[in-house]
Amino acid sequence: MENLDPRTRQQILSIVRPKGQKHLRPWHGCPAVPRVLVGVNSRIAVWRPHPGAHAIRETALHITFFENLVANILSGEDRPAEFELQKRGSPVVVEGLTEKQWRSEKHYISAVNERLGEVVGSFDPDRLDQVASERSGITAMEYIHGIVDHTLYHTAEMDLLKTLAKRALER
Repeated sequence: MENLDPRTRQQILSIVRPKGQKHLRPWHGCPAVPRVLVGVNSRIAVWRPHPGAHAIRETALHITFFENLVANILSGEDRPAEFELQKRGSPVVVEGLTEKQWRSEKHYISAVNERLGEVVGSFDPDRLDQVASERSGITAMEYIHGIVDHTLYHTAEMDLLKTLAKRALER
């Protein structure tokens, strides 16, 4: 991971904490998705600030869907999402969740996040400006920048939801 192309190094370190590389931190301070989920139990995971708003679980799985999609595009693999989808990129909404179910989902979320880091970390820098998907016409670099922006946006959203949920559920 430390030998990443300079154009992708800070990008991927913004959303993935490589195993055994605790000293590598993003400059902006926003934690990686698995780190935000520390301390989130199943009750907090499905809490929503108002009816119709997204819960942490939905947001985390939404991020994971797209991290998996980008990892698939860049690697040429086709690993399907390991959760039920309501529509493309959106998990089925649940009102309740057991701790066992949530632990399993968090494990999957972490595994996909780590896989994305590995795929980007091993991606050939000479191919960064090449179209990665003929269907979309988007380059590998655009996918990398896009997934980082998407993940950071929703990670900050989850961090806020975590704070709100903990306060609301403590009452």
